[in-house]
Order: sequence, then C-alpha cells, then structure tokens
Amino acid sequence: MLFMQKGSVSASLNREMHESVLSRTNRSKTFALALIVMVMISYTPLVLDTYADISSVTGQSSDVTSKGVIAMGSGGTTTTYSVNNTIMLFNNTSVPGNLINTGSGFYPSCAVYDPATGDLYVTESNTNNVSVINLSSNEVMATISVGVNPQSIAYDPYNTYLYVANSNSGNVSVIDPVSEKIVKTIDVGTRPVGVAYDPADSEIYVANGGSGNVSIIGTGNTVIATVTAGSGPEALAFGQNSEIYVANEGSNNVTLIQGTTVIGQVKVGTNPYAVASDSSYTKIYVVNYGSNNVSVISGNAVSGTIKVGVQPDGVAFDSNNGDVYVSNSGDYTVSVINPSGSVFTTVSGTFSPGPIAYDSLNGLLYVTDTYGGNLSVINGTSDQIVGTVTVGVFPTSIAYDNLNGDYYVANSMYYSSVLAVNATTGKIVSTIRVGNEPENVAFNPYDGLVYVSNYNSNNVSVINSSTNKVTANINIGHGPRGIAYDSYNHNMYVADAASSSVSVITPSGSVSSISVSSGPYALIFDPYYNSIYVSAGSRSVDVIDSTNAWVATITVGLEPYGLTCDPVNGYVYVSNYGDNNLSVVSKYTVIQNINTGAFPAQGIYNPLNQKLYIPNRGSGNLSVINPTTGGVISSITVGNEPDFVAYDSANQNMLVTNMGSGSISVLSPVKFTTTFTETGLPTGTVWFVNITGQTPSGQISGSSYSASLFNGSYNYTVSTSNKIYSPSSYTGTFTVNGVPLTKSVSFSKYTYSVAFTRTGLPSGSWYVNVTGQTSSGPVSGALYTASLTNGSYTYTIGETNKQYSAPNGSFSVNGASVNVNVTFKGSYSVTFTETGLPSGNEWYLSLSNGQKFSSVSDTIGFNETNGTYTYTISNLSSYYTLNHTGSFTVKGSNTATTVSFDPYAYITGSVNPASSTVSVNGNNITLSSSGSFNVSEPAGKYKIVISDQGYLTVYSNFSLNPGQVEKLNVTLKTPASSSPVFTISETELIEIIIGVAIAATAVGVVIYLKKKK
Repeated sequence: MLFMQKGSVSASLNREMHESVLSRTNRSKTFALALIVMVMISYTPLVLDTYADISSVTGQSSDVTSKGVIAMGSGGTTTTYSVNNTIMLFNNTSVPGNLINTGSGFYPSCAVYDPATGDLYVTESNTNNVSVINLSSNEVMATISVGVNPQSIAYDPYNTYLYVANSNSGNVSVIDPVSEKIVKTIDVGTRPVGVAYDPADSEIYVANGGSGNVSIIGTGNTVIATVTAGSGPEALAFGQNSEIYVANEGSNNVTLIQGTTVIGQVKVGTNPYAVASDSSYTKIYVVNYGSNNVSVISGNAVSGTIKVGVQPDGVAFDSNNGDVYVSNSGDYTVSVINPSGSVFTTVSGTFSPGPIAYDSLNGLLYVTDTYGGNLSVINGTSDQIVGTVTVGVFPTSIAYDNLNGDYYVANSMYYSSVLAVNATTGKIVSTIRVGNEPENVAFNPYDGLVYVSNYNSNNVSVINSSTNKVTANINIGHGPRGIAYDSYNHNMYVADAASSSVSVITPSGSVSSISVSSGPYALIFDPYYNSIYVSAGSRSVDVIDSTNAWVATITVGLEPYGLTCDPVNGYVYVSNYGDNNLSVVSKYTVIQNINTGAFPAQGIYNPLNQKLYIPNRGSGNLSVINPTTGGVISSITVGNEPDFVAYDSANQNMLVTNMGSGSISVLSPVKFTTTFTETGLPTGTVWFVNITGQTPSGQISGSSYSASLFNGSYNYTVSTSNKIYSPSSYTGTFTVNGVPLTKSVSFSKYTYSVAFTRTGLPSGSWYVNVTGQTSSGPVSGALYTASLTNGSYTYTIGETNKQYSAPNGSFSVNGASVNVNVTFKGSYSVTFTETGLPSGNEWYLSLSNGQKFSSVSDTIGFNETNGTYTYTISNLSSYYTLNHTGSFTVKGSNTATTVSFDPYAYITGSVNPASSTVSVNGNNITLSSSGSFNVSEPAGKYKIVISDQGYLTVYSNFSLNPGQVEKLNVTLKTPASSSPVFTISETELIEIIIGVAIAATAVGVVIYLKKKK
C-alpha cells in the first residue's frame, strides 16, 4: 500500500502550463487577463428578449431557402430569461439555477485510493472539489466541496478519514468517506501542498510550501507540532525508522525529520517535486522536476540517480511488482523503473501526466491528466494504458438536433468525444468517440447527421443521431476548427486553421478545398447573400460566394473569433476577441463596431425579436444586442468562459457551453403568472378558462385560476357548466409583458323573455304561476311577461271568473325568448255526489284529462269546459260502487252525477284438508296453511266449489247481500261410492220441489186429455 502523495505544481508553474495549453489550442493569448476580468466584472440584471424557433441551432443562421426570407414570429413584447438549470457535464447532473463558479474538474491535481470503500478520491484544483470515483464503473459518483485549490490528498487507515491539503486557504479538510462530508477543517501553514500519513504513529504530516515547514496533525485532528524544513517543501514520504523525508522544491534538497527534530539534509536534483518510498521503506524515490531525473535515497544519502522523462512531477511505488512509476509532464510519458534501478519501459499516451495513485487491490495505477481533465489507468503487469476515467470536460461548442431532441456537445482538448445530452433530463445519454480534440459540432437538417471537426486528427466525424454512432470520418485539411451548414446548397464548410483553407463537404461526401487567409477559425452561412464568411488571420474575414469562390477579404478587429449572422438584412457580426467588440459587416464593408464584454465568442441571432446573443469568455456572461440601435441592451450571467450559444427549438431554450465550468447553462424564458378571477357565480360552481395555445384549465371550482405564461399576446375564452349564468364576455385578449397580470371575469344570470298571451277570457283577472318563480299576481291585460334563465319549467293558470279556465302546461328556455299562448274556454260546474259511504270516508275521482280529485264529504265539485270526459271512482276502504267508471258531457250547462257506494260482503271460513282448491265464481282463492280464508265480494250470487284429490267435491250456491258475511266450514269426505256428494241449499230445495210439481201437473193434463178423447 502506498501512503505517500506528491505535492502540487507551484503557482507560477501552473500558470505557465495553463498558458502553454491555451497557446497550443489557439484559444487565448491572455487567459490570465481573462481570469482577472472574470473576477472584476460587474454583472447586470438578467433581462433577455423572446427569440424565435430558428432551424439552425449551432450558432449559425436559420435554414432559409430563399434570399432574405425568414419565418417571423408574432409579438414583440419583452421577455425576461434566466438560467433555469446548469448541466454539469463532468458528473452528469442537472442542477437547478446558475452555478457560475463551478469548475469542470479538468485540473485533477492528486488522487488516493481508499481500500475501505474501494473508491478513488481525486482533488480538483480548479473546482475546489474532491471527486469520488467508483473504480468498478470508472464513473464520478459524487463531488465533495473542500477548501481553495486542493493540491494533495492522503488516506488514514487508522480513522478511515481522508486529509486534503488546500493550498490557497491554508488548511486541511478532513473527509469522512462514508458520509462524504467534511468532519473538520484544520488550519496549518502557508500554502499547504503535500500531505502524507505516518503508519508508525498514525499522524498526518503536511508540507507547507509557502511557510517552509511541516505541520504534524495528531490522532485528535489537531496540529501538535510544526517543524522547519527547507525552502518550498512540496512532498513527503516515510522511511524505515519512521523518519520523514521532505522534498524541498526551492532548496533542491530533502529534509529528514525524526519526530519533531530535523536530523539531516540530503542534496538531490533540481526542483525535487514528488517523493515516494518502497514497501519496506528502505528506499526513497525523489522526483527532480528541473533535472529530469530521480534521486534514490537509502538512509540519509543518495545511493543512485535514474534518468527519466522531461519534467517529472509524480511518482508511485507498485507493491505487487516492486516497480516505480514516474509521470513526466513535459513529454507526456510515464517512466517505469524496475527494482534494480533502471528505466525498462516508457508508457506513452495522450495525457499530460501528473500525480499517480496506486490501487493495491487490482494492481492498477491512476495517473492524473492535469490539463486533460481525466485519469489514465495503467495496468501494473502489462504497463499498458487500459482505460481513461473522465473527471472533467472541456465543452467548446454545441448543436441541437431537432430530430431527436438531443444536444451534441464537442468535448475538446484531450477527450476526443462528443456528448449526447437529453434536452428533457439534462443527462448525458451517450459519449461518442470521435477524432482527436473535437472543436466544433453542427447539425445538418438536410441529411439529419451531426458533423464534428476534429482539430488534431484533421478530419470530420459524421454521427448518426438515431444510433449515436460515428458512421464516417472524412479527411480534410489540417487543424479543422469552425464548421457550418449551408442551407442554400446543403454543403458543410469547415475552417482548416493549419492549412489556411476551407474544406467543402457535399451531401454525397465529396471534399474540395478553398484557399483563404491564414489561420481560419470560425465561419458562418449568410442566407441573405448565400455566402460563407470566414474569420481568418489576426484582423480579417474572408467571403466565399455560392459558387465556392473567394470574393473578398474584410478588415475587422483584433483576433476575430466568432461570427453571427442576421439573415433578414444580411449583416454579419464578427466577435473580435482581442478588441472586446463586434464588427458589423454589411456584405463586404464594416459599418459599425459594438462594444461587448471581455473576449466575445460565437453567438446566435434571434429572428423573432431581432436580437443578438454573444457569449463573453472573459466576462462570464452573454451580451444581448439590439441590431437596430446598435448597442448592448442587457447582459446575462452564465458559467465560466462561455464560448458558444445554440438554440433548442423544441423547448425554446438557449444553450451556452461554459468551457471553464465544464457545464452547459440552459436559459429558459421566464414565465409570468396570469390570474383569472371570477365574480357572480354561486360558490362551488364549475367554470372554465381556455387560453389559445395552452393546456385548458379543466374544471375550476374556486373563484380564481392562474396560468404561467411567456410574454406575448393571448386569446382566451371563458364558460361555466351552470348554463343559467353567462360571462360579461365569452372571449377576450390580454398581453403578458414582464409582470404578473390579473384578469377579472364577471358572471351574471342570463335571462330571456317569456311572454304569456291570453285569449278567450271576456272579463276578470287571471294568474300565471311558473314553478319555482314568484307568482304573477292578478293580471288584468292580455299579456304577462317573465324574465327566466335557461331551463325547463311548468306553469298553472288561474282566473277570477270561474266560468272560464285555461289548461296548465310546460315550456323550455334555451338561449332565446319564448312565447306561450294561454287559451281560456268557458267552463261549467261539474258535481259528483256519493251515497252509501259513512261520514268522513275518503273517495277519489280521476278524469281522462289528468285531473284528480278527492273528498271526505259526499260531493266533489269542479269546473270544466264543454266536452266529454271519462272518469274513474275509487275508495280505499271497504266500500265499492258499481258505476266506478263512466263518462259525462259538458254542453253549455252544469252537470251532476250520483255515485252509490255499497259495503263489501265477505265469504269466510275454513277447509279441511288445507291443500284443497277453493273457487268463488270460477276464481281460485288462496288458503292459509291452516285452510282458512276470507274474501270480500260485492253483493250477488256466488257458486263455491271445494275439491281435493281423493275427496268428494263439495258445491255450494248462495246469494250475498251488501255487508253480509257468509261463513263456510267444510271438511271433505272420502267417497263411499263413485257418486259425487251434493250439498243443496234451502233455496235450491224449494226450486226443485216447484219443478217437480210443475212436471207432475203437466203429466196429469196429458192423461186427462187422452181420457177425454
């Protein structure tokens, strides 16, 4: 296990290397000045105007097929925009709001392996973070914010904490790797750059490069001693006898400390910058940055010197094979020293190697690529690079693919990839390997492909966005940078910076070349003139016409860096990086210069509001320019070093790549609340608001409804489910213009005229009673009018002249006036008189016209007009009437009808057996379980038949008088013979005797006549 960690590059060296990288990529000759400007800039409030859905989303102009023609939006109101969220590319997270000072982590300064968690912890000097890397997936799983400019990190297995030396804040952050939280911050000396763990006493030693001493942190996480070392102590390692070896970069020696006492000094090479011990702590390896070698110390003397690569600045010992690995930042190699003390192989790669961490479990070494923003993984057995872990990114350009809704981000410098980012989630969905150092990316709507210019591989990678795979690599000129789509001929144009040419890629894939001024950097298509404008040289822009011929060179400002086009008037706006302004070019002439922020880069034009959006790398913001007035009208704060702006047509967002933050700022139009407030509706009544182009409100049960809307003019409609009510206006318009808005909606009952017109009544007042409404009262004229809401109604008509009447009725109101005709007819008294009912016994009368009457007296009286009516009379008690149905006719006079009621007669008794069948005049009656029965019948003659299987049938005939009760108790008998048994009443016997007598008389007469003859 290796516990020693190297210190950081000095501040001056960091600056030199940073400037060297920037010079190599031709991004800025004055980056240090840019950093100063970024600190001093005063940001203005965020105000941005609405922009249109433009088809070109790579910073070039819209896809326009005819000169000067572009689809214009409606409106013109000012919309405020803000950074809605920031997509952090280096850890694939989308964070709400604007993270201005968040770095991308592309300056990893040191790394340490934690055997307890199996994770790798990397300090990021540019972001003031520690990245937590899962070594199973080689992905950044979390970031921990520490002090300023963290340079070195060590793991303490005693308390399982991590210790981070924060160079610029003069302290050490103590991290609990389980909770991934800082548990304590310990103040130490000036500019702490190296930190190491002492396995003998479980103490932490910190090399303070600025104060020339070493702080000793005890197990209680407090500084227990401070020991003076040499000049500029940078790194520490422990020896066999627990002595500490301190590499002093300023005094070119190593200080030996035992406990708190300096016990010796060992002279080594120039600028000793890193130090490590072997697994037995008997050999100490000191990396000398200035003399390009390694000093081997045994005890307190140098026992050997080993030549390595250029500017070595990191070292690690492999406990599995005994090899020593030295990173050489000057020639981008890693020297491997075998146990005998000689360099037996060199590992080369595309990294700029720095400190090294060793994973004893897997035998892997992780080399920090200080300026490439990643970790190179070396297999300690094969000494080959087996992988790369991305810690940070360097986004240089971005394009929006309106076919799949993804952003494509060129991840430049040492990453050789394009990141596909989902516009909805803000997550990286694919990392696409392309050529070396991808500079610019553009979407071609003609073929639906994404084109990427690769600066260091001299080609263009073509990505199929459906699969996110590279389908072709097209070789072009040297050092390709800018790339643009020409909507006139569908060609792709690429600025070849190193060959002073522009490559033309046709839809068929053929390539041709056009010579331009030296160092072409950016280009753009101007649809107004169907021309390509190319920024080239230190102060010029070349123009290529539609025949691919060079036609002009225009002198502009210093270091033309980016180009933006106004497709309506054909103006091209040149971002002069060195002059902090824009040159406005009309065809071939500069007509105006507009001051911007520091180091303006590649912007976009908004055809909806005719505004320009220019990113200022040095100011960390966007300049919003009105080309009509020719001035900056506002600015928008974004991330560090914004370099490129694109447009998301689906979501109406602006996308800004922040190179210094490794992020994308997503600018969304700010919505303002429009509240509709209703009055007049009963509480809880459902109503609706529909705003053109927005989601309908659905049912609103409260008194207000709010919608979040962009600035602009809108149409709306309102309605309610209660059709009795209507708004004062069903439709309307309103305009949102940067402030919340309230719209009042007034509802009221909507009534219609219902006119009742009387005819046929010669004199007297009449009345109209509408259900649920106030009665009309007496109406003397022929017309009565009521105001009613929509709905269905019934009404009754009354009159003072009882010789006339009018029928009742119903009507419906449905959005229009209603006329109801009331026709009176002469009426006469109709009287029904009953007899036979006891006093107080209620009886009922129903007429065929629907009228119903009842009374407990002996009469029912009412009026009817001429006509014939049928009636039905009933009584609910024990009385009946023989004329319960009938008819009467009213014909110009009163009419009277008498109804006679009689009490019912009853037949009651019992039958044995109870299973017998009993019929009364042919109608079966129901017996109880015991055989009893009781039926009511009108007065009259009745025939009773009682039978059961196996019994003699009994017949009984009798007459019933009104109110009479006839009792029958019958027991059926079994037959003695086959003859039926008859039961004869007294009346029947008399009838039989009379019949016999009549028959005998007739026989006697016959005999007499015979004798007489």
